[in-house]
Amino acid sequence: MIATNINQFISGFRNILVLFVAVLLALNNEMTIGMIFAFTAYSVEFSRRSTIVINLIYKIQLLKIQSSQLSEIIHATDESSLASYFELNENYSLSARGIYHQYDKLAPLVLVDINIDISENETVLLTGDSGSGKSTFIKILLGITEPVAGSLFIGGVNIKKTGKHAIRKITSSVLQGDSLFPGTIYENITFNDNLDNIEQVHEIADAIGIHDVITRLPLGYFTQVGDMSDFLSGGEKQKLLIVRAL
Repeated sequence: MIATNINQFISGFRNILVLFVAVLLALNNEMTIGMIFAFTAYSVEFSRRSTIVINLIYKIQLLKIQSSQLSEIIHATDESSLASYFELNENYSLSARGIYHQYDKLAPLVLVDINIDISENETVLLTGDSGSGKSTFIKILLGITEPVAGSLFIGGVNIKKTGKHAIRKITSSVLQGDSLFPGTIYENITFNDNLDNIEQVHEIADAIGIHDVITRLPLGYFTQVGDMSDFLSGGEKQKLLIVRAL
Protein backbone atom coordinates (compact mmCIF):
# COMPACT_ATOMS: atom_id res chain seq x y z
CA MET A 1 0.00 0.00 0.00
CA ILE A 2 2.77 2.44 0.93
CA ALA A 3 4.81 1.49 -2.14
CA THR A 4 1.75 2.05 -4.37
CA ASN A 5 1.13 5.52 -2.91
CA ILE A 6 4.79 6.46 -3.40
CA ASN A 7 4.68 5.25 -7.02
CA GLN A 8 1.52 7.25 -7.69
CA PHE A 9 3.04 10.39 -6.18
CA ILE A 10 6.27 10.06 -8.19
CA SER A 11 4.32 9.30 -11.37
CA GLY A 12 2.04 12.31 -10.94
CA PHE A 13 4.93 14.64 -10.13
CA ARG A 14 6.87 13.40 -13.17
CA ASN A 15 3.90 13.95 -15.51
CA ILE A 16 3.48 17.52 -14.26
CA LEU A 17 7.20 18.20 -14.67
CA VAL A 18 7.24 16.76 -18.22
CA LEU A 19 4.19 18.81 -19.22
CA PHE A 20 5.72 21.97 -17.72
CA VAL A 21 8.99 21.51 -19.63
CA ALA A 22 7.11 20.70 -22.85
CA VAL A 23 4.99 23.87 -22.58
CA LEU A 24 8.12 26.00 -22.01
CA LEU A 25 9.75 24.48 -25.10
CA ALA A 26 6.59 25.10 -27.14
CA LEU A 27 6.42 28.74 -26.03
CA ASN A 28 10.02 29.16 -27.20
CA ASN A 29 9.11 27.56 -30.54
CA GLU A 30 11.48 24.67 -29.82
CA MET A 31 8.70 22.07 -29.92
CA THR A 32 5.44 21.81 -31.87
CA ILE A 33 2.04 20.88 -30.42
CA GLY A 34 2.27 17.47 -32.11
CA MET A 35 5.67 16.85 -30.58
CA ILE A 36 4.27 17.76 -27.16
CA PHE A 37 1.49 15.15 -27.50
CA ALA A 38 3.96 12.52 -28.71
CA PHE A 39 6.45 13.34 -25.96
CA THR A 40 3.72 13.22 -23.30
CA ALA A 41 2.40 9.90 -24.61
CA TYR A 42 5.87 8.34 -24.53
CA SER A 43 6.41 9.73 -21.03
CA VAL A 44 3.14 8.23 -19.74
CA GLU A 45 3.98 4.85 -21.28
CA PHE A 46 7.46 4.94 -19.76
CA SER A 47 5.96 5.85 -16.39
CA ARG A 48 3.45 3.00 -16.60
CA ARG A 49 6.11 0.42 -17.41
CA SER A 50 8.43 1.80 -14.72
CA THR A 51 5.65 1.43 -12.16
CA ILE A 52 5.14 -2.20 -13.19
CA VAL A 53 8.86 -2.89 -12.72
CA ILE A 54 8.95 -1.16 -9.31
CA ASN A 55 5.89 -3.12 -8.11
CA LEU A 56 7.47 -6.34 -9.38
CA ILE A 57 10.67 -5.64 -7.43
CA TYR A 58 8.62 -4.91 -4.31
CA LYS A 59 6.67 -8.18 -4.70
CA ILE A 60 9.92 -10.12 -5.20
CA GLN A 61 11.27 -8.70 -1.93
CA LEU A 62 8.06 -9.74 -0.12
CA LEU A 63 8.30 -13.18 -1.71
CA LYS A 64 11.86 -13.57 -0.41
CA ILE A 65 10.70 -12.79 3.14
CA GLN A 66 7.75 -15.19 2.90
CA SER A 67 9.94 -17.90 1.34
CA SER A 68 12.42 -17.54 4.19
CA GLN A 69 9.65 -17.98 6.77
CA LEU A 70 8.22 -20.96 4.88
CA SER A 71 11.69 -22.49 4.60
CA GLU A 72 12.03 -22.46 8.40
CA ILE A 73 8.86 -24.56 8.65
CA ILE A 74 9.77 -26.95 5.81
CA HIS A 75 13.28 -27.60 7.12
CA ALA A 76 12.28 -27.81 10.78
CA THR A 77 13.43 -31.07 12.31
CA ASP A 78 10.77 -33.51 13.45
CA GLU A 79 10.27 -33.73 17.18
CA SER A 80 11.24 -37.19 18.35
CA SER A 81 8.78 -38.80 20.73
CA LEU A 82 8.75 -41.99 22.80
CA ALA A 83 5.42 -41.14 24.37
CA SER A 84 4.03 -44.60 23.65
CA TYR A 85 6.59 -46.03 26.08
CA PHE A 86 6.47 -43.35 28.76
CA GLU A 87 3.19 -42.07 30.16
CA LEU A 88 2.94 -39.16 32.57
CA ASN A 89 1.71 -39.85 36.06
CA GLU A 90 -0.45 -37.45 38.05
CA ASN A 91 2.63 -35.52 39.20
CA TYR A 92 2.67 -32.42 37.00
CA SER A 93 5.71 -30.74 38.56
CA LEU A 94 8.01 -29.02 36.07
CA SER A 95 11.79 -28.84 36.46
CA ALA A 96 14.64 -27.36 34.43
CA ARG A 97 18.26 -28.39 34.81
CA GLY A 98 21.34 -26.67 33.40
CA ILE A 99 19.52 -24.56 30.83
CA TYR A 100 21.79 -22.59 28.48
CA HIS A 101 20.58 -20.56 25.52
CA GLN A 102 21.79 -18.05 22.93
CA TYR A 103 19.87 -16.50 20.06
CA ASP A 104 22.46 -17.57 17.49
CA LYS A 105 25.90 -19.16 17.45
CA LEU A 106 27.71 -15.81 17.44
CA ALA A 107 25.55 -14.16 20.12
CA PRO A 108 26.43 -14.25 23.82
CA LEU A 109 24.58 -16.65 26.10
CA VAL A 110 21.37 -15.08 27.38
CA LEU A 111 20.62 -17.96 29.78
CA VAL A 112 23.43 -19.57 31.75
CA ASP A 113 22.98 -22.69 33.91
CA ILE A 114 19.34 -22.02 34.86
CA ASN A 115 17.82 -24.49 37.33
CA ILE A 116 14.28 -24.34 38.64
CA ASP A 117 11.65 -26.58 40.23
CA ILE A 118 7.97 -25.68 39.91
CA SER A 119 5.60 -27.83 41.93
CA GLU A 120 2.02 -28.51 40.92
CA ASN A 121 -0.29 -25.58 41.84
CA GLU A 122 2.73 -23.41 42.73
CA THR A 123 2.84 -19.76 41.66
CA VAL A 124 6.19 -18.49 40.38
CA LEU A 125 7.12 -14.94 39.39
CA LEU A 126 10.07 -14.37 37.04
CA THR A 127 11.68 -10.93 37.29
CA GLY A 128 14.60 -9.36 35.50
CA ASP A 129 15.77 -6.53 33.27
CA SER A 130 14.49 -6.13 29.73
CA GLY A 131 16.35 -8.51 27.43
CA SER A 132 17.51 -10.77 30.26
CA GLY A 133 15.79 -13.80 28.71
CA LYS A 134 12.56 -14.10 30.74
CA SER A 135 10.30 -14.65 27.72
CA THR A 136 12.85 -16.98 26.14
CA PHE A 137 13.00 -19.09 29.29
CA ILE A 138 9.19 -19.29 29.39
CA LYS A 139 9.18 -20.48 25.76
CA ILE A 140 11.76 -23.13 26.67
CA LEU A 141 9.56 -24.31 29.55
CA LEU A 142 6.60 -24.50 27.15
CA GLY A 143 8.58 -26.54 24.63
CA ILE A 144 8.40 -23.79 22.01
CA THR A 145 12.13 -22.98 21.97
CA GLU A 146 14.91 -25.55 22.09
CA PRO A 147 17.70 -24.64 24.54
CA VAL A 148 21.36 -24.88 23.55
CA ALA A 149 21.91 -27.20 26.50
CA GLY A 150 19.95 -28.53 29.46
CA SER A 151 16.95 -30.71 30.17
CA LEU A 152 13.30 -30.35 31.17
CA PHE A 153 11.44 -32.77 33.41
CA ILE A 154 7.72 -33.33 34.02
CA GLY A 155 7.05 -35.24 37.19
CA GLY A 156 10.70 -36.25 37.24
CA VAL A 157 10.54 -37.70 33.71
CA ASN A 158 12.78 -36.18 31.04
CA ILE A 159 10.71 -34.76 28.16
CA LYS A 160 13.11 -36.46 25.75
CA LYS A 161 11.28 -39.62 26.81
CA THR A 162 7.77 -38.20 26.78
CA GLY A 163 8.01 -35.84 23.81
CA LYS A 164 7.37 -32.10 23.87
CA HIS A 165 3.66 -32.63 23.35
CA ALA A 166 3.56 -33.82 26.97
CA ILE A 167 4.37 -30.25 28.08
CA ARG A 168 1.89 -28.71 25.66
CA LYS A 169 -0.82 -31.07 26.86
CA ILE A 170 -0.68 -29.77 30.43
CA THR A 171 0.30 -26.12 29.90
CA SER A 172 -1.19 -23.00 28.35
CA SER A 173 0.21 -19.52 27.93
CA VAL A 174 -0.45 -15.91 27.03
CA LEU A 175 2.63 -14.39 25.41
CA GLN A 176 3.45 -10.80 24.44
CA GLY A 177 2.74 -11.33 20.75
CA ASP A 178 -0.66 -13.00 21.20
CA SER A 179 -3.61 -11.23 19.61
CA LEU A 180 -7.28 -11.62 18.77
CA PHE A 181 -8.15 -12.80 15.28
CA PRO A 182 -11.15 -11.68 13.18
CA GLY A 183 -14.23 -13.53 14.36
CA THR A 184 -16.62 -13.65 17.29
CA ILE A 185 -15.49 -13.53 20.90
CA TYR A 186 -16.64 -17.15 21.29
CA GLU A 187 -14.61 -18.25 18.25
CA ASN A 188 -11.56 -16.43 19.63
CA ILE A 189 -11.89 -18.34 22.89
CA THR A 190 -12.73 -21.81 21.56
CA PHE A 191 -11.33 -21.72 17.98
CA ASN A 192 -14.59 -23.26 16.70
CA ASP A 193 -18.34 -22.78 16.47
CA ASN A 194 -19.22 -25.68 18.76
CA LEU A 195 -21.69 -24.41 21.35
CA ASP A 196 -21.28 -27.45 23.62
CA ASN A 197 -18.67 -25.62 25.71
CA ILE A 198 -20.62 -22.39 26.18
CA GLU A 199 -21.26 -22.96 29.90
CA GLN A 200 -17.60 -23.75 30.52
CA VAL A 201 -16.61 -20.60 28.63
CA HIS A 202 -19.01 -18.53 30.75
CA GLU A 203 -17.58 -20.02 33.94
CA ILE A 204 -13.94 -19.31 33.04
CA ALA A 205 -14.74 -15.81 31.73
CA ASP A 206 -16.57 -15.02 34.97
CA ALA A 207 -13.60 -16.23 37.03
CA ILE A 208 -11.24 -14.00 35.01
CA GLY A 209 -13.59 -11.01 35.36
CA ILE A 210 -14.53 -10.46 31.71
CA HIS A 211 -17.95 -12.19 31.55
CA ASP A 212 -19.95 -9.10 32.58
CA VAL A 213 -18.10 -6.95 30.03
CA ILE A 214 -18.93 -9.42 27.25
CA THR A 215 -22.61 -9.79 28.19
CA ARG A 216 -23.04 -5.99 28.07
CA LEU A 217 -22.10 -6.02 24.37
CA PRO A 218 -25.06 -6.06 21.94
CA LEU A 219 -24.31 -9.60 20.68
CA GLY A 220 -22.54 -10.86 23.78
CA TYR A 221 -20.15 -13.71 23.05
CA PHE A 222 -21.05 -13.52 19.36
CA THR A 223 -19.78 -9.96 18.93
CA GLN A 224 -17.26 -9.65 16.11
CA VAL A 225 -13.80 -8.68 17.32
CA GLY A 226 -10.23 -8.45 16.06
CA ASP A 227 -6.88 -7.18 17.24
CA MET A 228 -7.84 -3.65 16.14
CA SER A 229 -11.22 -3.64 17.94
CA ASP A 230 -11.54 -0.29 19.70
CA PHE A 231 -14.49 -1.16 21.98
CA LEU A 232 -12.27 -3.41 24.11
CA SER A 233 -9.46 -1.98 26.20
CA GLY A 234 -6.00 -3.50 26.20
CA GLY A 235 -6.66 -5.10 29.57
CA GLU A 236 -9.96 -6.59 28.39
CA LYS A 237 -8.26 -8.08 25.33
CA GLN A 238 -5.61 -9.54 27.62
CA LYS A 239 -8.34 -11.13 29.76
CA LEU A 240 -9.90 -12.68 26.66
CA LEU A 241 -6.52 -14.20 25.79
CA ILE A 242 -6.28 -15.62 29.32
CA VAL A 243 -9.76 -17.16 28.96
CA ARG A 244 -8.64 -18.66 25.64
CA ALA A 245 -5.55 -20.15 27.28
CA LEU A 246 -7.56 -21.68 30.12
